[in-house]
Amino acid sequence: MPSFRSLRAQLSHPHRWWPFARGPQHPVADPGPADRHAGGDGIPYRHIVETQPELICRFRANGRVEYANPAYCRYFGCDRADIVGQPYQAVIHQPDVPAVMQQVQALGRENCDAVIEARVMVQGALRWTRWHSSCTCDEAGTIVAYQWVGRDISDQRAVEAALQDSEHRY
Repeated sequence: MPSFRSLRAQLSHPHRWWPFARGPQHPVADPGPADRHAGGDGIPYRHIVETQPELICRFRANGRVEYANPAYCRYFGCDRADIVGQPYQAVIHQPDVPAVMQQVQALGRENCDAVIEARVMVQGALRWTRWHSSCTCDEAGTIVAYQWVGRDISDQRAVEAALQDSEHRY
């Protein structure tokens, strides 16, 4: 079992905390031996990410998707090959795109994490999602990629709306 100190050192490396964040010059398809196993403990990072129920998406600074986990693909009803290379905004409900883009553009070295709620189109239906968004910067502070980890919050939104409606009536 790796020590806290060794895990902390791995996490502090600018491209180590995200299992596939190896900089723009490296392909995502092969994370490499160092990224496949956490400090020699035998736990493959890809397996951890690929089996998460959360929707995980990574896109480059130009907005093009470079990775989506199986949960993301199932949720949006697409194959990974169909989404890689496409703009991340393609799934966002069109009226919400400007607000989402503004929040993404506000991320940077000083403010690298945000929670973004947006409506998305899921197989013809409008759904609400909440994304924990972060960016990866190179040593010069330039954003090279963004990571989104999200989930559907449509049921929560419906309950909140019903509660608010009930409070207005009584």
